Amino acid sequence: MSLRKIAAVVLLCHCAWLADAQSLYATVDPGGKTVDIKGMTVGQRVFLTMQVLRAKGYQPLSVLVDPDGSQHILDLGTQADLPIVAGVSRGDSTCFYYLERVDKNLIALSTLLLDRESGKGTRLDGLISIPGVIYGSYIEGDDLFMLCAVKNEFKLRLLQIRNGKLKSSREFPLTFNLGKRKNQRVTFINMANQIAPLQAAGSVKICKDRGVIWILIDEPHEDNDVTMTASTLYRTTIIRLQLNTGEVTVKSLYESAKVRFTSAILGNEIYRLLLGSSRIDQFDFGTGKKINSFTVPSGRENKSDSTYVRIGSKSRTLKSTKGNSHMDRYIGSYLIVDSLRNGERVFTLGDYGDSHSVIAAYGGSVPIIASLIITASSLIIGELAEGPITTVYYYCKAAANNTLQPSYDVPLLRTKVDAFDYQQFKNQLKYDFRGYINTPETTFEISQKNRSNVIEIHKFTAAGTATSAQSPN
Repeated sequence: MSLRKIAAVVLLCHCAWLADAQSLYATVDPGGKTVDIKGMTVGQRVFLTMQVLRAKGYQPLSVLVDPDGSQHILDLGTQADLPIVAGVSRGDSTCFYYLERVDKNLIALSTLLLDRESGKGTRLDGLISIPGVIYGSYIEGDDLFMLCAVKNEFKLRLLQIRNGKLKSSREFPLTFNLGKRKNQRVTFINMANQIAPLQAAGSVKICKDRGVIWILIDEPHEDNDVTMTASTLYRTTIIRLQLNTGEVTVKSLYESAKVRFTSAILGNEIYRLLLGSSRIDQFDFGTGKKINSFTVPSGRENKSDSTYVRIGSKSRTLKSTKGNSHMDRYIGSYLIVDSLRNGERVFTLGDYGDSHSVIAAYGGSVPIIASLIITASSLIIGELAEGPITTVYYYCKAAANNTLQPSYDVPLLRTKVDAFDYQQFKNQLKYDFRGYINTPETTFEISQKNRSNVIEIHKFTAAGTATSAQSPN
């Protein structure tokens, strides 16, 4: 019996739409142990690809789940074994893009056109060469956009791909050697979506916000091998790339206090969390001047109902005022700033670490062909698992005196996921796998309970909240 027929027999669907903002979207039984689960949304659908243990070893399985819960097994042929980059819906078909090696020094993008009715794919002719390292990718309309950089070129390339063909390629000059930073924590953030903690944890952050690409670089980095001297500069460098005009603007915000920090962006405002002085400074990018400062509460002031601990290696979410005790090794801190519809800011302050002496690329392992040219958050279809990372974080709002007050009661999509995951922990449910797909108004949680092959898809919506995930411009 073929893989397609076997999977069709064991494929189950269950939808239980709830009046609340969380619902069980669907369940998928692949019929065996699964590894390497990846996913994304294709329009209103959820696409999952994985390796399933069969009698002859692990074999690929790809599933497309409709909003009504119906499911389709996809025949992706030999392409299913290649690292997948993205899927772009167009009419009655979908373009899936893959990475494949052409020779020792060249990786290219290939395209599979999938017919929705038959579920079969046809490989399109032609390959698109990938210049250097992929640092980010996103979809607009029918097009796939990829941000790439080549070592020692000091430029960022933006590729626009449509229907398997390279439609355009643009270059933006940079003031630093981005292509050399493959082994550092470079993360890509689509500001239209909910921001995941480990996206905010990058020492170099590339942020796509409507018609602008922002690059934030905090120096010195939190790398353990950096030696500080009296002449070491403490600064945040911000590069703004205007996509419609090609204009590049660079500004540096220097810090006189010799302390580590981490930065975040919202609209045209830069926020910088100083780790040694319990302060967040707010800057206006246009003027480069500080416009506000907020006092960060000390650890003893963080109430247990606002402090979350996510233990990625165990797929657990709990509440604890002693969250850092769950880390064997502290790696760094992060800051996320959200805007509510009434203009109020919500600050997410967090630390992250692990229980290993060496941390691999965030997001889990990737095939060798892919690890050569991608960063952890650069692909639209990526590893969903939380990996070995533990994050400890809490939410704050600014009081009248600009002192941040811990608050659990904030109307963010992220807090809905927190509350659900914490309730599962209280109910003593254990998971072998848990990961997330974020969109502007929806988060999908993909999980497998302990000793179960069944994949559950829970859907969280922003309905009933007063949050704006995208930065106001």
